[in-house]
Amino acid sequence: MTSKNDVSLAFFPGRWLAAARVWLGWTQAEAAARAGTSQQVVSRAEARHACRMTIGVKKVVTAYRAAGVEILPDGTVRPIAQE
Repeated sequence: MTSKNDVSLAFFPGRWLAAARVWLGWTQAEAAARAGTSQQVVSRAEARHACRMTIGVKKVVTAYRAAGVEILPDGTVRPIAQE
């Protein structure tokens, strides 16, 4: 299920991914393990000024959502609102 607030942009700043990861208290390796991807995918995505929504990045965003965090289109990181 997707939220109306999901990040669905083709490109977004990698720092948004880093902010969500830090908010969760995860290392890059932990984020990668939970997403089923490599630490290199997380590291490269976070380092990019304009991160493309690749399959690996989508997995990371999905893992963050599963952990209860969403990234809003303006870059705000927050807990997912209970509906």
